[in-house]
Amino acid sequence: MRRSEPSPGTGTAEDASPPQTAAHDGASKLLLEVLRSAPSRDNSLKFNALIKRMPASQSLPLLVEWMTHKEARAALDKLARHHPAATLKYMTEHALASRSHLARSWAVRLALGEPAALKALTSAEQERFEALLSSMKVEEAAPEQLPPLLRQPPWVNGRASIELPTLDLPALVLPETIRWTLADKASAASGPLTSAWRLQRLDRSAAHWLAALRITPAGQARVMGGEALQEGDVELPQHAFDAEVPDLVLLLPDPAALAVWNSYPSSLWCTGRGDAIRAILAKHGEAALPGLAAYAQRHAAEGLALAIDVDSARLVPTALHALHHFKKARTAAIAWMTAHPVTTLTTALPLAFGRDGTQRSLAQHGVRWLLSQGFGAEAQQAAARHGSEMARALQALQETDPLQVLPSRMPRFAGFFVAPSLSRPVLRHGGTGLPDSAMEHIGTMLAISRLDSPYPGLAIVKDACTPTSLAEFAWDLFEAWMSAGAPVKEAWAFEALGHLGNDETAHRLTPFIREWPGESAHQRAVAGLDLLAAIGSDIALMHLNGIACKLKFKGLQDRARDNIDARAEARALTADELADRLVPDLELDARGTLQLDFGPRQFRVHFDAALKPCVQDAQGMRLKDLPRPGPQDDAALTHAAAPRFRQLKKDARAIAGVQIPRMEMAMVRRRRWSAGDFRLFILDHPLMRQLCTRLVWGVYEGAGAPARYFRIEEDAILVDAQDARADLPDDASVGIAHVLEMPQPMQAAFGQRLGDCGIVQPFRQLGRETFILKDAESADSEIRRFAGKTVATASVMGLVDRGWRRGLVEDGGYVGWYSKQAGEGLEVHLELAPGMVVGEPDFQPRQRLPSLVLRRAGTSGFDGRVKFGGLDRITVSEVLRDMALLAEAAIDP
Repeated sequence: MRRSEPSPGTGTAEDASPPQTAAHDGASKLLLEVLRSAPSRDNSLKFNALIKRMPASQSLPLLVEWMTHKEARAALDKLARHHPAATLKYMTEHALASRSHLARSWAVRLALGEPAALKALTSAEQERFEALLSSMKVEEAAPEQLPPLLRQPPWVNGRASIELPTLDLPALVLPETIRWTLADKASAASGPLTSAWRLQRLDRSAAHWLAALRITPAGQARVMGGEALQEGDVELPQHAFDAEVPDLVLLLPDPAALAVWNSYPSSLWCTGRGDAIRAILAKHGEAALPGLAAYAQRHAAEGLALAIDVDSARLVPTALHALHHFKKARTAAIAWMTAHPVTTLTTALPLAFGRDGTQRSLAQHGVRWLLSQGFGAEAQQAAARHGSEMARALQALQETDPLQVLPSRMPRFAGFFVAPSLSRPVLRHGGTGLPDSAMEHIGTMLAISRLDSPYPGLAIVKDACTPTSLAEFAWDLFEAWMSAGAPVKEAWAFEALGHLGNDETAHRLTPFIREWPGESAHQRAVAGLDLLAAIGSDIALMHLNGIACKLKFKGLQDRARDNIDARAEARALTADELADRLVPDLELDARGTLQLDFGPRQFRVHFDAALKPCVQDAQGMRLKDLPRPGPQDDAALTHAAAPRFRQLKKDARAIAGVQIPRMEMAMVRRRRWSAGDFRLFILDHPLMRQLCTRLVWGVYEGAGAPARYFRIEEDAILVDAQDARADLPDDASVGIAHVLEMPQPMQAAFGQRLGDCGIVQPFRQLGRETFILKDAESADSEIRRFAGKTVATASVMGLVDRGWRRGLVEDGGYVGWYSKQAGEGLEVHLELAPGMVVGEPDFQPRQRLPSLVLRRAGTSGFDGRVKFGGLDRITVSEVLRDMALLAEAAIDP
């Protein structure tokens, strides 16, 4: 009988020892490469199927290598339960060899959770584990060195909070208004759902539409008389995901329409029907607000956004709840509350000092938030409406120490939070590390914080400890959370990156964010974008902007773009203007170079056309890479220079991936900089100047071609095609010149000069291909010259690098079109046949290109089509160039 191979759960302890042969190690590496290259949907299945057939001695190295994936973590947990000593031994060796924070933390948690595993190791193996612990240790701070909050936080020996009063005050009746102009109301009433859609359905009776809403005959009789629906009047759907469109209310006669809208179960309305709801409000006015309030209570984000012009106390409880509990709806809640602060505070204050504990907590949180945003005068005005008792209660709330404001139930730590396994935060003064108890106090602060509402004590911690050590602590906590399967209820450990992270955190986190959607973790990726925004440094925002500019997952890309747009709006900037400000200078000198000092030897780093760092020695000779330290070099200086250069290469690669396409799109879209912004963000920026010295620029006077042309010398001097110095007036408008804007002699002169200087352009500018419309194409809304070409799906996906946007993702991840902006309110539409599946280009590996269609943005079918002849020649040329480059890669059908 053939003996079966033991599984990770059934093998012997010896099976869990590391592989001993190079061939074995090579086979493991090959298997890992196969798994990495597999489509993301197949990874889990392949990994689990393989791991179940392997002995523990072979599976352990694979699990450790793959331990950032939840499938590997689950298998590694199982293996550790059956073979704790062997697993601890291997993890210790791996952590020492790789210096992996994840492996180190895992090994320490395993040793602390399974003391018998540590005792089972040999003396030599125990010494190796002690060496691992020693690598984590720093001198611990004495109690007197710690801030009082980290010695004795409020939650340790009971809460010492100020007792706030409880008042029995009735809610005031406030007027309700919809703040629309006549034009706003007319626009809402004439929406698309009230025109053709409605006219096509007017031949059906009211009874037909009431039945479509599953309203019983008794309920139909009730609403036809203008009465509200009662319990049992609506039959519940068979499936939980079945929902009705509020558009049907527009087909009902008065007063049935208003009765249905205000009393129909809000849980049965589907979302995304804003036009219909606005039309209902336009027709029925304030009388329709009960239905809107019920809709917003169920669909807070959409409902509060629709109600931005509605001043009604009915919406206050929903806004307060969304502010505290709903991350997706918080932006809409903030917008509504700040638009209606007096109504919010007048309604919230009785709740904040009422007897209902839940409402009291939510209302106090909302009042505090509004006070922190500068609405103190409005709060005093609202309190005065309720009398002197409320005024005194509000004052007590304002005087309460925020550190004493704690949740009614303090959280308990999950098993993955093991203080000794985490990097110790280090005090700024003295350089000593925090003891375990202080680290646990920080964990508690993080657990009771929200990303948008941190516990105030975290500010004290950040003032007391070095930013780098706090970031390492947060990253170890994040890895421990990931190793535990990333439990959603413990997401505070993930949000710790936003509270305590730094530039290095952003570097590490960004690859995860890009990969998570392909691993069925889209919501985690979305949360990761919020963490980058919370970190807020130039590097973090650079990565956020990179995701917004280029990512195969459109939903995540759009969320990143929303984050960037929000940052821009808060600073009254366009997204392009904000992107200018997101380019880090990498601490380069004024010449755009970096000096690396080895002591006896010095090296200078500069950048090529692709922003790749290049190294030169003191004699100016270019080297392949930064040399290894020699025996005569200063050890301390070389120890600092090598990681600095590695980080520089990593940063430059990320920056180049964003900035080179951004500059090309700036040329294509004819973006203009003011002279002041050009000097600040291009000419005086040490890295952007390296890129932009390779381009030809124009000074524009109006909408036509440039009046003058220039390029940038390395010393930031502007010169024309004959190398004569060019001046830039303070009121000039500057842009990257498109080849169609440049006369042929001017192109030749600049091309000759760049060639003589050995300058390579980062993208095609002077040698750019140009295209024109045929006469028949100018008079048509379609271009058919590329129809019938078959191209690889991956090639179509590359259109996003040239300014195209992927269409909406439908059921099953299907995408059927791409579009590109083609002027104000216009877009070129490219249908795909048969279409693609997001994240799986191999599902439909080929696409047939039909015709290109020009239409007004947001229209479909034959509606809104526009003739191509109305476009300017640069837009036409760029659209045709995109398609020509795509067609060049045509493959056999």
